Amino acid sequence: MTHRRKEAVLLTDQSIVPQLTIDQVAISGILNNDALVNVHYRGGMSAGINFHWEINGTKGDIVLTGDLGQMQLTPVKVQWAKTGDALADLNTPAAYLTEDYYPEQPLRGLYAAYKAVLSDIKNQSNDVPDFNDGVTVHQLLDRIHESSLQNKRINF
Repeated sequence: MTHRRKEAVLLTDQSIVPQLTIDQVAISGILNNDALVNVHYRGGMSAGINFHWEINGTKGDIVLTGDLGQMQLTPVKVQWAKTGDALADLNTPAAYLTEDYYPEQPLRGLYAAYKAVLSDIKNQSNDVPDFNDGVTVHQLLDRIHESSLQNKRINF
């Protein structure tokens, strides 16, 4: 974890303010199922790809890209390929992109989240993350931060 950008531009009025938080996080680890994971999360905007998520599996690959670093705030391009094949676009069904189904971004992600929570409440299901899931994520983030401070591997 590190702090590289010292200033941020406010989108509301283009004023420049101090940027005081960690803006670069690089994580490498091995998951419980022995899958290797590498994550690089950075603040700010890039002239290149601002969101890139690549999943490489034994049967193929999935690649997601977008114009913003937050996939819930921007349309995401999804591509896939079986092992040995070239990537091909995986198109979102047109019905998912209509105003009748979801509002335009950036409200689309929030709308979908609240719709899923409402469904859980109505159906007494548990399809969305709950408080315990949030605690687990924050424990993981604490371990990542601790690992960074101690400059050593910490199991979770």
